[in-house]
Amino acid sequence: MPHVIIECSKRDLVKNCDQLLLNINQALLDTKEFVAADIKSHCYVPDYVLSGLDESQDAFISISLKIMPGRNDVVQKDMAERILSAVRAELSNNDGKNVQIMVEVTELNVKQYHKITV
Repeated sequence: MPHVIIECSKRDLVKNCDQLLLNINQALLDTKEFVAADIKSHCYVPDYVLSGLDESQDAFISISLKIMPGRNDVVQKDMAERILSAVRAELSNNDGKNVQIMVEVTELNVKQYHKITV
């Protein structure tokens, strides 16, 4: 843990997805809350996306950060702000249109989370 899931409404919203993932992982590592090997992140563009009622609405990047419980609101907010900064630094021009960037931090239910390494 943590797991970072980034959904972009358009393929060209970020300059370099590999660099974005590296920057986010580094930002989370910098919090001293995690070790590098535990940070899992991925970025993708869903096949079907709609913001509002038509394609003229803002593009968006939705980020889900899933963490184990035990970190207070201040630490969680810091993580979200670090992720926002990392994403903003990798944004493409997007033809001058607005891009909404959202981060949701979710604590996992320890009783319902299972992991094995094989």
